[in-house]
Amino acid sequence: MAAPGCANICAVGGLTASGIVRNYLRMGNLETSRARIVARLVAEGWVNLGGKEHDKFVKPGRPSIQVPRHRTLSPGVARSIARAAGWK
Repeated sequence: MAAPGCANICAVGGLTASGIVRNYLRMGNLETSRARIVARLVAEGWVNLGGKEHDKFVKPGRPSIQVPRHRTLSPGVARSIARAAGWK
């Protein structure tokens, strides 16, 4: 049982339940499928330079983007790619 006054605090990091919900909702309709992300990058003119564990995508006037070779990307990695590509 939680201590009095701490019922709305999570055990991890001291985040409130409303803060966790806010972070979840902020992710919105985030795509985490690597195949779909790569397809969108290529469709928007990004060039794949290849790589071993990560593919490097470049486009003039934009910073390069590293995409890990996993079927599903973590939400944080997907969000970072979206920002670098100018999607968000």
